Amino acid sequence: MTTRPHAEPALHRPLTGPYELQSTPARVWYWPEPTGQTAEQARRLVRALLTRWHLHELAQEATTVVSELVGNVIRHAPGPMLLAVSRQDETEGGRTAVAVYDTSPMRPIPRTPGENGGFGLTVITALALSWGTTPIPTGGKKVWAVIGAGSPCAVPDLPLKP
Repeated sequence: MTTRPHAEPALHRPLTGPYELQSTPARVWYWPEPTGQTAEQARRLVRALLTRWHLHELAQEATTVVSELVGNVIRHAPGPMLLAVSRQDETEGGRTAVAVYDTSPMRPIPRTPGENGGFGLTVITALALSWGTTPIPTGGKKVWAVIGAGSPCAVPDLPLKP
């Protein structure tokens, strides 16, 4: 994995795999073209990060939520994607925020689960303390979820360019 400075998160960069951005208030990874393997890569990265942060107890919920968020990007928002994970100070509890950023302006719409899917946001609602979506001024959106206990956790705003 290549490390890049924060000043380079434009979503149109022609890269071939995830890379980690530095100098942000969160751990951030970029995929120029998410694929069927991206959800597994994202789960591994989040699990490893939570282990480093000594937040093992959040790993199952966080990786499941990340998998659903990434899956939604792959299915409904083709194009580049960022994944960000942030947390509060350890003294304030283990609340962690995860967010995916994509270039699609379409907001996720909860639907009734059935044979053709619809379980993603239901799963996220069940596991997360809260979740939502925020438009990105440069185009696209951020879909975020907060997991764990403790004080509120900021979900970073990152610049994306469609």
